[in-house]
Amino acid sequence: MRRLGHQAPFFMAERILSAGVVVVRRAEDGWRVLLLRVYNYWDCPKGVVEPGEDPLAAARREVHEETGYRIPENEFEQVVDIPQWGWLYRYNG
Repeated sequence: MRRLGHQAPFFMAERILSAGVVVVRRAEDGWRVLLLRVYNYWDCPKGVVEPGEDPLAAARREVHEETGYRIPENEFEQVVDIPQWGWLYRYNG
């Protein structure tokens, strides 16, 4: 039997950085959150950060690609780095 040594097992996936946005809007009767239907579940706009791309730029790009909405510069209220998920931004639009 061959030993793997320092090599990762074949079933371990490569870590890929992603960035996303939680788009919220205050309405008269409470808060609204933008969710997208992705296959069999609901999700916020997000995607892979391209090589050399800033995570914030990637998050803004993903919102536009997935919704058609362009988030204005400097319109984010909160930025969070979630190590196991990537970067998450909140836009109050």
